[in-house]
Amino acid sequence: MTKLRLFFGAADRLQQSTAFKIVASIVLLVAAIGAIAAYSIAATAPGALAPGDRAPAATTPAAPPAAAPAQPESEQERIQRSAREAGQRILQDIIDRRSSPANVAVGMAMLAALALVVVWLGLGLTYLALIAGAVVVVTPLWLLGLEGPAQLVLGVIALTASFTAIMQGLRLLLSGSYPVLAIARNMLAEAVRMKVSLIFLVILIFGLAALPLLLDPENPLRYRVQTFLSYGVGGSYWIIATLTVFFCVASVAFEQRDKQIWQTMTKPVAPWQYLAGKWLGGAALSAALMVVCAAGVFLFTEYLRRQPAFGEQPGIVSVENMSADRKILETQVLAARRAVGFELPLSMQDPEFTAWAGLYIEDGRKIDPDFAGDAASLDKVVTDLYKGWQQAYRTISPGESRVYVFKGLGEAKRRNQPITLKFRVDAGGNMPDQLYRITFEASGILILPPREVTLGPTQTLDLYPTLITDEGELVLGVHNGALEPIADGWLMRPNPEHVSFPADGLEVYFPAGTYQANFFRVALILWIKLAFLAMLAVTAATFLSFPVASLVAFSTFVIAEGTGYLSNALEYYHAADAAGQIEYWKIPVRAVGLVITWMFKNYASLQPTTRLVDGRLLDWGHFAWGIGVLTVWTGALFGAGIVIFRRRELATYSGQ
Repeated sequence: MTKLRLFFGAADRLQQSTAFKIVASIVLLVAAIGAIAAYSIAATAPGALAPGDRAPAATTPAAPPAAAPAQPESEQERIQRSAREAGQRILQDIIDRRSSPANVAVGMAMLAALALVVVWLGLGLTYLALIAGAVVVVTPLWLLGLEGPAQLVLGVIALTASFTAIMQGLRLLLSGSYPVLAIARNMLAEAVRMKVSLIFLVILIFGLAALPLLLDPENPLRYRVQTFLSYGVGGSYWIIATLTVFFCVASVAFEQRDKQIWQTMTKPVAPWQYLAGKWLGGAALSAALMVVCAAGVFLFTEYLRRQPAFGEQPGIVSVENMSADRKILETQVLAARRAVGFELPLSMQDPEFTAWAGLYIEDGRKIDPDFAGDAASLDKVVTDLYKGWQQAYRTISPGESRVYVFKGLGEAKRRNQPITLKFRVDAGGNMPDQLYRITFEASGILILPPREVTLGPTQTLDLYPTLITDEGELVLGVHNGALEPIADGWLMRPNPEHVSFPADGLEVYFPAGTYQANFFRVALILWIKLAFLAMLAVTAATFLSFPVASLVAFSTFVIAEGTGYLSNALEYYHAADAAGQIEYWKIPVRAVGLVITWMFKNYASLQPTTRLVDGRLLDWGHFAWGIGVLTVWTGALFGAGIVIFRRRELATYSGQ
């Protein structure tokens, strides 16, 4: 036993020495650079394939056809040829992105950075022994065919080790005698001692490690990736947010209840320093957890990306045999797309609409003199009229057609990337056993054959950038029925009922960034939200007991996250009934709802997780605006907390 202690002591002194850290860092950097360079050379070499891919079987080329006399190419033939060429380029871009070494290089760089942190924390040999122990534990499980438990154990060990290393690094960064840093450092130490935080840490680590085991391999690959992103990012965020709220509240409230705050405030420590230290500690803990979860989700998503898609043979991905599942995954899920809706020909302020609304109200007052007699009912009537006109514009009669113009697509045309039409068709009661046939026409080119669509669910149609005009517009015609060519023209086979599109049921998406950059922005904005919650919890705990402060902070968090649903509900909740009579008890209810949506509309409009899962861009404009608004709210809460804390009689406060 003595020899063993001496051995561990010598090993610890070795890993703590500066010489060991320098040598280990050089070895790690050389290994990482060499691995990235080797993979890049292998992936970009002529004829190289992505790892696990193999070339399809060679075929004997057919004899070239006899030369035909050149015929002038019509405009429609030119557009169709350009669309075919664009389609081939799009498919080749997907292959190139999948085999690109960039994502693998990012993953290797993450691991190398974490390893360097471990080395300079003086834990290089400790973590090396931990890796060896993990291999010893996992290998027998793998050999016995227990791949699920082996992956779970490996995931728990990797996440725990990463979190521990990052926490040690944060403690090192927060080292110093300055009061704010000292309080923040103590907060991080409390995080691994408090039961309230340990419970959530265990749930988070085991939940994220077990999530890959819950994915059904029989589902299409795009659904597996979306499910993992949704629960991996969104689920982790909710667990970390709940932990942040309860931990920050507990840290402040329990110190006052147990009178430990006396020892801190007599140092002396200013109220603003105390609150800033508590906030910094909570924000640092949430940052550590967010980094671990985001890195784990990103790396496993890249692993899923390289799995066979639905309809693909394992190891074969090429332009010729690419499945629809793979194409949707790369262009609609692992993407950063911008959405563009069609332009309405009339606005609510348009003279034509206001004149029509005035005639409608005048006719109504001929029947009922009190019709729209006050400002509230008048506003409701005009709003309902405009909504009705919008619905009529989105509705197409059987056998008829309507043209929708999408503007602002010049960037998509310049990028020469695919555009995706997202549509949802409603008709009658949206019976699931009914199929309607819809014919689309883009820039004068009929897209044949007509699409058979299911009523209710959202569907997509791929279009090529060659259909966009030089002005950046896509002119889309929608026919309620099937257009079929006949000898002397076209035959329309109409659907039995009107079809309509909901408010967000007809949009065009186009790539406007990279998935990796979008993922980074989403992770960062989620952490900014967590930092806001940390300040909210700290401020609430300055004057409320633990149960009440927790309820206030967590309720505010839930309300802020649900503001989007509340905003949609308020569109249909008016103080006036269908007859225009005011129901006065609804006025305060609607007023409270409007105040809440006004306060948190910017918070809710970010929708980082939803944007990531749907492959939609969180652009820098939304990103900067969201950070600015949350920073202002955080600063306001900080100021309020200082004012409250200065007025507290801490010497007599019992915390009850």
